[in-house]
Amino acid sequence: MGKRRERVLRLTRPRQLEALVSPGRVEIVEQLQTGGPASVREMAKALGRSPHSLYYHVRTLLAVGIVRRSDTRRIGKRDESVYALAAERIVVERDPWSPTKATALARSAAAILRRAERNFCRASHDELAWTKSREPCAFFGSRKAWLTRDAIREIAGLVGRIEELLARENGRKEGRLHLWTFALAPLMQSSSRRKP
Repeated sequence: MGKRRERVLRLTRPRQLEALVSPGRVEIVEQLQTGGPASVREMAKALGRSPHSLYYHVRTLLAVGIVRRSDTRRIGKRDESVYALAAERIVVERDPWSPTKATALARSAAAILRRAERNFCRASHDELAWTKSREPCAFFGSRKAWLTRDAIREIAGLVGRIEELLARENGRKEGRLHLWTFALAPLMQSSSRRKP
């Protein structure tokens, strides 16, 4: 069972992206990222949910290879599976592209953004988050800009550095748990408004 975890899992199939359409499954992935390997019972406790509400979602993530069974342990008279992410980092593979994959990608991104919206709304009502710190603890923004391929590569590098920082800080288990969400996509313009 102690199979070595891969560094990067590249999501290449529409089924993998469709598995992330549910904010509940996104939440499970985030919990495994921050808390490490866990049983369904442990995940349910950490997420404030019933174990029965998670089994279907864990099986779905397992079936598409996003989650793997990392261990089995004896709890009382029964065995309990322990699950982990299949890789340290999960990325969407750009090629080969298809309309089915594009739809799955858009639905998956929407689920992640809905999860971020819900989290931000809860955080904005948390008085401690806003009054105990002199530094901003929650912020957001949006910016429209013309980007070359070189600029996009630079942004991808910066995102990679942010992910490394998040992974390093998560390992310390100090401070307060935060959710970082990002999205970058070409802005679709009508042909009459395109840059000359």
